Amino acid sequence: MKRGRPTPAFIIRRVENLIRDLAKQTVENVIAIGEALCEVKERLAKYKTGSWLAWLKSSFEWTRRTADSYINTRRLFERKLEQGESNVAIVATFRKFDFGALYLMGGPSISHEEFDAAYDRARRDEHITHAKAKQIIEEHK
Repeated sequence: MKRGRPTPAFIIRRVENLIRDLAKQTVENVIAIGEALCEVKERLAKYKTGSWLAWLKSSFEWTRRTADSYINTRRLFERKLEQGESNVAIVATFRKFDFGALYLMGGPSISHEEFDAAYDRARRDEHITHAKAKQIIEEHK
């Protein structure tokens, strides 16, 4: 049987799967980046070897807000660990957040109540988009 060229639908499904796989890796990377940023921030403060904001700018051209979102996402992860959830379960739930939604929910102005509401919805297999995260935040203000 002769094989033809892949159909557009086949190619699109393959790309969708690739994007999903990369998005899963993104969650782990956000958590790891937050942990690494915490370590550097603590070391700079402890040993007074430089300015946190200057380091962020010179190393990555990031703002405090960008770094805080990574750090706060890591802290949310740690909080769920402290509440007795497994690493695997937390990561699986975080994967149900779009990157923009996870970044937003890790923001410094987001309360635990707002995050927990989004997290509980994600745990029930609801996909949390940036727009849905904003809606959840508004519902809990």
